[in-house]
Amino acid sequence: MTRDASTGAVILPLPGRSFKPGQINPSIPAPTQKRPSVKAEKPEVVELEYHCGTEATTRTVYYYSGDLSGDFDGKAFPKFVDHLGRPDTLVKSGSFLLHWKQCEELRNFILAKSNLILQDDTGIPYRFLKEPEWKVTLYGEYSAPDRPFKSQYQKDLAQAFQDPSKVKELGFSLGYGAWRRPSSLILAKRVSTQTAANIH
Repeated sequence: MTRDASTGAVILPLPGRSFKPGQINPSIPAPTQKRPSVKAEKPEVVELEYHCGTEATTRTVYYYSGDLSGDFDGKAFPKFVDHLGRPDTLVKSGSFLLHWKQCEELRNFILAKSNLILQDDTGIPYRFLKEPEWKVTLYGEYSAPDRPFKSQYQKDLAQAFQDPSKVKELGFSLGYGAWRRPSSLILAKRVSTQTAANIH
Protein backbone atom coordinates (compact mmCIF):
# COMPACT_ATOMS: atom_id res chain seq x y z
CA MET A 1 0.00 0.00 0.00
CA THR A 2 1.34 3.45 -0.92
CA ARG A 3 0.14 7.02 -0.42
CA ASP A 4 0.34 9.56 -3.23
CA ALA A 5 2.01 12.67 -1.79
CA SER A 6 0.32 15.06 -4.23
CA THR A 7 -3.27 13.98 -3.57
CA GLY A 8 -3.12 12.08 -0.28
CA ALA A 9 -4.80 9.14 -2.00
CA VAL A 10 -4.09 5.63 -0.76
CA ILE A 11 -3.20 3.22 -3.58
CA LEU A 12 -3.84 -0.46 -2.92
CA PRO A 13 -2.00 -3.05 -5.05
CA LEU A 14 -4.38 -5.40 -6.88
CA PRO A 15 -3.47 -8.62 -8.71
CA GLY A 16 -3.05 -7.99 -12.43
CA ARG A 17 -3.33 -4.20 -12.07
CA SER A 18 -0.63 -1.53 -12.27
CA PHE A 19 -1.48 2.03 -11.29
CA LYS A 20 0.00 5.41 -12.05
CA PRO A 21 -0.26 7.78 -9.07
CA GLY A 22 -3.33 9.99 -9.26
CA GLN A 23 -3.04 13.58 -10.43
CA ILE A 24 -5.35 16.51 -9.83
CA ASN A 25 -6.06 17.50 -13.40
CA PRO A 26 -6.91 21.22 -13.81
CA SER A 27 -7.70 20.73 -17.52
CA ILE A 28 -10.84 18.73 -16.70
CA PRO A 29 -13.87 20.98 -16.17
CA ALA A 30 -15.11 20.93 -12.59
CA PRO A 31 -18.64 21.75 -11.45
CA THR A 32 -19.30 24.85 -9.40
CA GLN A 33 -20.45 24.41 -5.83
CA LYS A 34 -22.80 26.86 -4.15
CA ARG A 35 -23.48 26.59 -0.45
CA PRO A 36 -25.34 29.31 1.49
CA SER A 37 -23.16 31.33 3.90
CA VAL A 38 -20.11 29.16 3.11
CA LYS A 39 -17.24 30.18 0.87
CA ALA A 40 -17.32 27.97 -2.20
CA GLU A 41 -14.39 25.59 -2.57
CA LYS A 42 -13.06 24.62 -5.95
CA PRO A 43 -13.97 20.98 -6.64
CA GLU A 44 -11.16 18.65 -7.58
CA VAL A 45 -10.85 16.01 -10.26
CA VAL A 46 -8.40 13.16 -9.74
CA GLU A 47 -7.29 11.30 -12.85
CA LEU A 48 -5.98 7.75 -12.32
CA GLU A 49 -4.40 5.71 -15.11
CA TYR A 50 -3.94 1.94 -14.88
CA HIS A 51 -3.25 -1.23 -16.87
CA CYS A 52 -4.89 -4.66 -16.62
CA GLY A 53 -2.33 -7.44 -16.60
CA THR A 54 0.10 -7.18 -19.50
CA GLU A 55 -2.19 -5.32 -21.88
CA ALA A 56 -0.81 -2.19 -23.53
CA THR A 57 -4.04 -0.23 -23.31
CA THR A 58 -4.05 2.51 -20.70
CA ARG A 59 -7.34 2.86 -18.85
CA THR A 60 -8.39 6.00 -17.02
CA VAL A 61 -10.60 6.54 -13.98
CA TYR A 62 -11.76 10.01 -12.93
CA TYR A 63 -12.81 10.77 -9.36
CA TYR A 64 -15.01 13.85 -9.56
CA SER A 65 -16.01 15.86 -6.49
CA GLY A 66 -18.97 18.24 -6.62
CA ASP A 67 -22.60 18.96 -5.76
CA LEU A 68 -24.79 17.52 -8.54
CA SER A 69 -28.14 18.59 -7.09
CA GLY A 70 -30.19 21.62 -8.13
CA ASP A 71 -29.27 23.25 -11.45
CA PHE A 72 -27.44 20.22 -12.81
CA ASP A 73 -27.72 21.31 -16.46
CA GLY A 74 -25.85 24.52 -15.66
CA LYS A 75 -22.86 22.72 -14.15
CA ALA A 76 -19.67 21.62 -15.89
CA PHE A 77 -20.04 17.94 -15.01
CA PRO A 78 -22.60 17.02 -17.73
CA LYS A 79 -20.31 18.61 -20.34
CA PHE A 80 -17.46 16.50 -19.02
CA VAL A 81 -19.56 13.32 -19.32
CA ASP A 82 -20.74 14.24 -22.83
CA HIS A 83 -17.11 14.64 -23.87
CA LEU A 84 -16.45 10.99 -22.97
CA GLY A 85 -19.36 9.60 -25.04
CA ARG A 86 -22.47 7.69 -24.02
CA PRO A 87 -21.88 6.35 -20.49
CA ASP A 88 -22.85 3.27 -18.53
CA THR A 89 -24.15 4.32 -15.11
CA LEU A 90 -23.74 2.60 -11.75
CA VAL A 91 -25.67 3.73 -8.66
CA LYS A 92 -25.19 2.00 -5.29
CA SER A 93 -26.20 3.20 -1.82
CA GLY A 94 -27.33 6.49 -3.34
CA SER A 95 -29.47 7.66 -0.38
CA PHE A 96 -32.49 7.66 -2.76
CA LEU A 97 -31.39 11.13 -3.96
CA LEU A 98 -32.57 10.36 -7.50
CA HIS A 99 -36.08 9.95 -6.08
CA TRP A 100 -36.18 13.58 -4.99
CA LYS A 101 -37.13 16.79 -6.81
CA GLN A 102 -33.77 18.48 -6.20
CA CYS A 103 -32.02 15.77 -8.24
CA GLU A 104 -34.58 15.65 -11.05
CA GLU A 105 -32.20 17.17 -13.62
CA LEU A 106 -29.49 14.66 -12.73
CA ARG A 107 -32.00 11.81 -13.01
CA ASN A 108 -33.19 13.07 -16.41
CA PHE A 109 -29.58 13.33 -17.60
CA ILE A 110 -28.85 9.73 -16.61
CA LEU A 111 -32.01 8.52 -18.36
CA ALA A 112 -31.29 10.51 -21.50
CA LYS A 113 -27.60 9.70 -21.84
CA SER A 114 -26.95 6.24 -20.39
CA ASN A 115 -26.46 3.19 -22.56
CA LEU A 116 -27.21 1.01 -19.54
CA ILE A 117 -27.96 1.59 -15.87
CA LEU A 118 -26.95 -0.82 -13.11
CA GLN A 119 -28.30 0.16 -9.70
CA ASP A 120 -29.79 -0.95 -6.44
CA ASP A 121 -33.17 0.36 -5.32
CA THR A 122 -31.59 3.63 -4.09
CA GLY A 123 -31.08 4.79 -7.69
CA ILE A 124 -33.62 5.91 -10.28
CA PRO A 125 -37.19 4.87 -9.33
CA TYR A 126 -38.26 1.72 -11.15
CA ARG A 127 -41.25 3.47 -12.73
CA PHE A 128 -38.91 5.42 -15.04
CA LEU A 129 -37.37 2.26 -16.53
CA LYS A 130 -40.17 1.15 -18.83
CA GLU A 131 -40.43 -0.66 -22.14
CA PRO A 132 -40.00 -0.13 -25.01
CA GLU A 133 -37.11 2.24 -24.17
CA TRP A 134 -35.52 -0.03 -21.57
CA LYS A 135 -35.04 -3.78 -21.23
CA VAL A 136 -34.89 -4.51 -17.50
CA THR A 137 -33.47 -7.57 -15.73
CA LEU A 138 -33.80 -7.91 -11.96
CA TYR A 139 -31.33 -9.73 -9.71
CA GLY A 140 -31.72 -10.99 -6.17
CA GLU A 141 -34.67 -10.28 -3.90
CA TYR A 142 -36.27 -6.92 -3.19
CA SER A 143 -36.74 -5.91 0.43
CA ALA A 144 -38.07 -2.80 2.16
CA PRO A 145 -35.52 -0.01 2.73
CA ASP A 146 -34.14 0.67 6.19
CA ARG A 147 -34.83 3.78 8.19
CA PRO A 148 -34.82 6.68 7.40
CA PHE A 149 -35.76 5.60 3.87
CA LYS A 150 -38.80 3.42 4.57
CA SER A 151 -41.06 5.82 2.66
CA GLN A 152 -39.09 5.01 -0.51
CA TYR A 153 -40.49 1.49 -0.67
CA GLN A 154 -41.47 0.85 -4.31
CA LYS A 155 -44.64 -1.21 -4.69
CA ASP A 156 -44.20 -1.55 -8.47
CA LEU A 157 -40.64 -2.83 -8.01
CA ALA A 158 -41.78 -5.31 -5.37
CA GLN A 159 -44.45 -6.55 -7.77
CA ALA A 160 -41.94 -6.89 -10.62
CA PHE A 161 -39.75 -9.08 -8.41
CA GLN A 162 -42.67 -11.49 -8.11
CA ASP A 163 -42.34 -12.35 -11.84
CA PRO A 164 -39.77 -15.20 -12.07
CA SER A 165 -39.24 -14.51 -15.79
CA LYS A 166 -37.67 -11.15 -14.92
CA VAL A 167 -35.54 -12.17 -11.93
CA LYS A 168 -32.12 -13.86 -11.80
CA GLU A 169 -29.94 -14.94 -8.88
CA LEU A 170 -27.64 -12.26 -7.50
CA GLY A 171 -25.16 -14.39 -5.58
CA PHE A 172 -23.76 -11.72 -3.25
CA SER A 173 -24.86 -9.07 -0.78
CA LEU A 174 -24.52 -5.30 -1.18
CA GLY A 175 -25.95 -1.94 -0.22
CA TYR A 176 -27.31 -0.53 3.00
CA GLY A 177 -28.82 -3.82 4.13
CA ALA A 178 -25.86 -6.02 3.21
CA TRP A 179 -25.82 -9.30 5.17
CA ARG A 180 -28.88 -8.20 7.17
CA ARG A 181 -31.63 -8.52 4.56
CA PRO A 182 -31.95 -9.61 0.91
CA SER A 183 -30.09 -7.57 -1.71
CA SER A 184 -31.16 -6.68 -5.22
CA LEU A 185 -29.87 -5.08 -8.40
CA ILE A 186 -31.66 -3.59 -11.40
CA LEU A 187 -30.01 -3.79 -14.82
CA ALA A 188 -31.64 -1.58 -17.45
CA LYS A 189 -30.30 -1.73 -21.01
CA ARG A 190 -31.36 0.87 -23.53
CA VAL A 191 -33.25 -0.58 -26.47
CA SER A 192 -32.30 0.91 -29.83
CA THR A 193 -34.94 2.85 -31.75
CA GLN A 194 -35.03 0.24 -34.49
CA THR A 195 -35.41 -2.64 -32.03
CA ALA A 196 -38.07 -0.78 -30.08
CA ALA A 197 -40.09 -0.27 -33.24
CA ASN A 198 -40.27 -4.04 -33.72
CA ILE A 199 -41.56 -4.76 -30.21
CA HIS A 200 -45.29 -5.47 -30.15
